[in-house]
Amino acid sequence: MKPFSSAQHFQSVDFLRAYPAQRAAYLDEWLACRRNGGPDRDGDGVDFCHDCIDHDATVHPGAAETCNGRDDNCDGVIDLDTCPMMPPAP
Repeated sequence: MKPFSSAQHFQSVDFLRAYPAQRAAYLDEWLACRRNGGPDRDGDGVDFCHDCIDHDATVHPGAAETCNGRDDNCDGVIDLDTCPMMPPAP
């Protein structure tokens, strides 16, 4: 008694066989974007591939970090250590 059918098993096997090629294509696209940039959708002067939130012109690398519960300057840190404890942004 298997918790899945043979059809589900073969579907999963097919998915796993296709995954390496799909992942390689994704990585090629990502690397091309990082090398060549992309559109700047929010007009903040930072292209899509280098902007952590490209739909908000106040968030981009080099922006001033403020105590607002989000990573304004795309450095991977939400707010500064000097900010008072704040709940996460919605």
